[in-house]
Amino acid sequence: MKILIIEDCIDTKLLIESALSGFETTSVGTIKEATTGIADNVPDLIVLDIELPDGNGFDYCEKLSRNPILSNTPIIILTSKSEVSEKVMGLHSGADDYITKPFSTHELRARVESKLRKKAKVKATQFDTEEYSFNVDFQKATCNFTGNDLDLTPTEFRILYTLAKKPDSAFTRRELVKAVWSDAGFNIETKGLDTHISHLRKKMGEYSSRIISIYGKGYSFSPKANKKSA
Repeated sequence: MKILIIEDCIDTKLLIESALSGFETTSVGTIKEATTGIADNVPDLIVLDIELPDGNGFDYCEKLSRNPILSNTPIIILTSKSEVSEKVMGLHSGADDYITKPFSTHELRARVESKLRKKAKVKATQFDTEEYSFNVDFQKATCNFTGNDLDLTPTEFRILYTLAKKPDSAFTRRELVKAVWSDAGFNIETKGLDTHISHLRKKMGEYSSRIISIYGKGYSFSPKANKKSA
């Protein structure tokens, strides 16, 4: 497994490399170097510092999360920024996990291994009805309705995948937050989830009714829900 480490502090970089011994690691210290490296060799996972010399790490995380070639690449933010608001910002920017410095090398390795295991296990979810065909494939990071690919952000994709793999099951907002931003280690505001759901529905167009709001609880996905009228 190839891991890209984006960290400008040499001592921290060496500590991360030591923690991830056995993996194929590549370390860079700037956003420019990271962008070049990703273009040449797509990593299986990214460890990202936020305070970089040539740009804002939160903004770069969002840019990475929207890159189609990285749709199935977990991003772990590793930073000294420890405020809850900063953690929320990091996860909303597309990170899959957020670890604060100083950190445990054993915990870092465990979280990396956990992300890679989940990446390897996920499978496609397929529904075929008389009206439409729906396929969401986490490995390929694609979502397709009746032959048309949906242009989803990584977060929107994970939300839809989580709902669709258990059709007609009710998820509380907290359960969805935990599933989409797993291992975060703190409470994320569910208002952010509602915003992502709203954007997802707009992109689904006439099929937006497949995502059902459950009053006082959360959401579910129904393959047989009525199609939204034009």
